[in-house]
Order: sequence, then structure tokens, then C-alpha cells
Amino acid sequence: MNNPAIALARALRALGHTIPITDLAEAIDAAGITSAPPEPAESVWNFEINAAPHGQIIAAASKGIVTLSNWLPKEARWNRFSKDHPPLAWARWPDHPHKEQDA
Repeated sequence: MNNPAIALARALRALGHTIPITDLAEAIDAAGITSAPPEPAESVWNFEINAAPHGQIIAAASKGIVTLSNWLPKEARWNRFSKDHPPLAWARWPDHPHKEQDA
């Protein structure tokens, strides 16, 4: 929820103050305060295929296909792709969420 009145009311309540939310909302509206638009999510896709690590990647192909791929050094190409038609974009293959705990 991106409502400045509710956020401010919660902050004031945490400090021990109580203000009716309707009074706070009216004051914010009267002052012309608006909430900032949310920041756009950063894309996980990288379109510089030459920058991809030569390991496992998540690869984007044409027609909306997303697949796991890995570099084939002897053939100098990505698995599931030809040299002439490399991935359109790539993303890092994520680590397991408990990787550090498992070590």
C-alpha cells in the first residue's frame, strides 16, 4: 500500500501519538501531498550476450521462450542455440537460498 496518510499514521502511532486516520487523510489532501510513484523494478535481463558468464544462464530466445543454457566451449556457442542465433538476452542462474548454510 502506497498511502501517505496510512504510513504517517502508523509512524505516529509507533511514537505513541493517535490521530484519526480520516483527519490525517483530509490534512494530507488539503496540503496537496501525494505519494511518490513506485520505482520501476530493475530488469534481470542483460542484452549484452558477450558479457554473459560462461556457465549456466537463464537465456531468452525468440517467441517468448525462456530456457536454461550453458556455454559449450568446444563449439563456442550456447546450448540450445546456434552460433548464428544466440540468446536475445540472459540472466544469472540464481544460487540456492540456503547456499551459505549448506557450505
